[in-house]
Amino acid sequence: MANADTVGVLVSACRECVNACESLQRLVPELQLTSPFAKTVHELIYTFGGVEAVLHQFIDRELLQEAPGRGKTRETGARLQDALERANGSIKPTIKASLLAGGIASLLHLFSLTLRQLSAQLDAIFDDRKTRSRLTSTVALVSGGLALLSRFSRRSPATLATLRRQLAIVCAAACARLAFMKAHERRRANALQTSLERLLSTLRLWIMSTSVLQRAQKLVAHSYVELDHLGSSGSKMDSGIVLAESRSMLELAGLLESRANSIDGGAAGGETLASSPKATHEARPRTHSPPSSAGTRMTLSRSYPQLIAVPGLHDVDESRMQPIRLLFERCVPCAATAWWWQIDPVLAVTKFGIEAYYASLVVALRAIQRARKVMPGLPSAVTYVLGGVLLPWFLLCPTRAAQECYNIWCHPDITAMQTIYAPLRWPLCKDLVRLACGRDIEHQELHIGEVRILVLRPRDAAAAAAPPPSQHGGTVPMVPMVPTVLFVPGGAFIADFEAPDLFFLYQWVRGTRATLVYVTYRFAPQAPYPSAQLQVLTVYNALREHTHAAHLGFRASPLVVAGLSAGGNLACSAILAPLLPSFAHPDAQGRLPPRESFRMPDGMLLLCPTLNLARSPSPSRLAFASDPLLPQPLVRAFATAYDEGTEHWMERDPLLSPVFAPDEALQRLPTTCLMAGGLDPLLDDTVDFNTRIRRMGVAGDMFIYRSLPHTFLSFPHWHLMTEVQHAMTHSIDFLNSMLWPAGPEPA
Repeated sequence: MANADTVGVLVSACRECVNACESLQRLVPELQLTSPFAKTVHELIYTFGGVEAVLHQFIDRELLQEAPGRGKTRETGARLQDALERANGSIKPTIKASLLAGGIASLLHLFSLTLRQLSAQLDAIFDDRKTRSRLTSTVALVSGGLALLSRFSRRSPATLATLRRQLAIVCAAACARLAFMKAHERRRANALQTSLERLLSTLRLWIMSTSVLQRAQKLVAHSYVELDHLGSSGSKMDSGIVLAESRSMLELAGLLESRANSIDGGAAGGETLASSPKATHEARPRTHSPPSSAGTRMTLSRSYPQLIAVPGLHDVDESRMQPIRLLFERCVPCAATAWWWQIDPVLAVTKFGIEAYYASLVVALRAIQRARKVMPGLPSAVTYVLGGVLLPWFLLCPTRAAQECYNIWCHPDITAMQTIYAPLRWPLCKDLVRLACGRDIEHQELHIGEVRILVLRPRDAAAAAAPPPSQHGGTVPMVPMVPTVLFVPGGAFIADFEAPDLFFLYQWVRGTRATLVYVTYRFAPQAPYPSAQLQVLTVYNALREHTHAAHLGFRASPLVVAGLSAGGNLACSAILAPLLPSFAHPDAQGRLPPRESFRMPDGMLLLCPTLNLARSPSPSRLAFASDPLLPQPLVRAFATAYDEGTEHWMERDPLLSPVFAPDEALQRLPTTCLMAGGLDPLLDDTVDFNTRIRRMGVAGDMFIYRSLPHTFLSFPHWHLMTEVQHAMTHSIDFLNSMLWPAGPEPA
C-alpha cells in the first residue's frame, strides 16, 4: 500500500467498528442467555465500546487536536462516523505519511480484520438461531411422541411395528442432526471466543503502542497536529527543546561515563563487568564516540513526526524504566500471541515450520556440545544429521517446538543462531535453488579485494557483454557499460541467506535484463561494526569508479544499490560514510573515499531495512515484539553483536542508524524507494526514514504491504501471496525506471 492510501486503513477500521456494533444490536435481543454464545456476545458489548472509545480518542487527540485543555472539546454524543468525516478531509500529508503509515496503521488493519470477522460471525448466528435448531428439535419431539402413541394404537401388530420403525428412524435422524448442530454450535462458539480474544489482544496492543507515541513526541508537542503547527512557526519550539536536549544529553553522558569508568576499572583489575543483568556477552569499553558538537549531530528539535522514541536513559537505566518496559525486556510474550500469523495459511505453515526447524537444530546443537566433552573431535556435520532426525518429532509435537523457540528468545545465543542459518549458505542448497529456478542466469564468483561477490546476469546478455578485442595496444580492454544492481543481503548482521535470496534475485535479473552483484560481507560478532560496512563500501566504490572493470568484464552504469533488512542498513550507511567522515569509526579512518569526489548511486531500493539501531520503543516494535521471525529479544541480541554492546547508539550515530544522518547528507541521497511489511517490527524504521528524506527533497516512493511480515521476498512459497506478487512488480518497476531511463531493453 502506498502513502496515498494510508487514510483508508483508518476509514476501514471505523467502518468495521460501526458494522460490528450494528450486528451486535440485532443479535442481543434475540439471544437466549442459555445459548453457548451468550457470555461471549455480552462480553463483546464492552469490548466494542472500548474499541470505539480508543478510535474516537485517537481521531480527536492525534488527528483533530480536539481534547480538553487545548481550547477544543468534542461535542457531547458525537458519533465515530462524524469524527471520521471531519478528519478525512483535514489530515495533513505529513501525518498520512508517518502516523497513518507505521505500526499504528498496522494495528488499525488488525482491528479491521478482526471486527469484520466478528460481524460475519454475529450475522451468521442471528440468521441460524430461529430456523435449524428449533425445527430439528420439533421434528425429534414429534417423532418420539408418535412412536410412543403408536404403541397404544388398535392397528395390527405388523403395521404397528413398521410404523414404530419408521418413526424411530425419523427420530434417530432428527437426534443425530440435532447432535451435529449442537457440535457445530460449540465450534462456532469457540471461534467467536477466539475472535474476541484476538480483538482484546489488539486493543491491549493499541493502548500500549499509542502510549509510545507520547514519549516519541513529548519533547516537541502534545499531538501530531500541534507538531505540524510548531513546525510552521519556525523557532518557537527550539528554545525549550534545546535546553531539554542539553539536560538529557548531560545526564546521558554522565551515565555512560560512569559505566565506562566502571568497565575500565574492572578490566584493570582483571575483572569483566556485565553492562546489565541480562547481558549474554562480555561488556566492552566504548571504543568509539561520534562528535558531540551541535553543528554535526541532528538535534532533537524537529517539526516532523517521529514514531521511534528518541534514545534516552529509559533505555539503559532499569531504575527509570516503566514496569511494562521491564516486563517486555525480560519476558516478551511467546509467538502464540502473534495471532495474525494464523490469518493466512501460508504464514501459518511458515510459523509451524520455523519453530520445528529451530527446535530440532537447537536441541541437536545442545546434545552435540555435551557429547564433545566426551568426544572432542566430533564434527559439526553431526549436528545437522541429528537435527534432521529430530525434525519429524518436532513437526508432530508443535507445542514442544514452540517451547524450544521461546527458550531461544529468553536466552539468545548468537552462535546457535549462526548454526541455524548456516544451511541457507551451503553450496548444495544454492545449487538446488539454481536447478529449481532455471539455467538461464549465469553465475560467476569473483573477488574485489578480499570481498567475495556473486555476479548474476542473463546468459544471452553475458555473451553480448563479452569484451571486444583491445583497441589500445592490448593494455586496457574496452569493457561495456552495463546497468547494474548492487545487492546487500540481510541476515541480522550475523549471517546471510544466499540460497533463498536467489529465488527473487533471479526474477529481478529476468525482469530488468541487468547485471546483479551480490556482495558477501563478514559477519558479526566475529567482525563487528564497521567491518561489514567498509566491505560494502569497497565493492560499491569499485563498481562506481570502474576500478575493477577489466576484472569484472563490465562497467556498472547506471548503478542502483539495493539492501534487504540488515543489508539495508549497510547499504545506506556505506554510501553516507564518505559524506560524514567525522562520525567514522577509528578503524575506518583513512579508508573512506574523499568526500569531494565521492559519487552517489543512481538509485536506492531498501526492503524492510534496519535503519535505527536504538533500543527505544515504537508502535511497531512493541506491537510485533513476539514476531516469530524477528522477536524483540533477538533484535536486541543481533544489534548487540553488531555494535559490540556499547551504548554509542544512544548518541544517534548516523553510521549505525542512518535515520539520524544530518540534513546535508540526506539531501544528497538519490531517488529512493522504500518497501516494508505491515506486520514487520521494523516498520517504523522505514516510516521514520521516509519522513526525513522526503522533507529533504529526496524523490521516490514508499510501499507498505499490510498483511506481510519481515523479509517477505526471501521465502519462495510466499510468492503465492498476492501482496508479495505486487511487491515484486513494484520492485522490478522501480529498478527498470532507474536502470533504463529511456525505457527497458528489449528481451
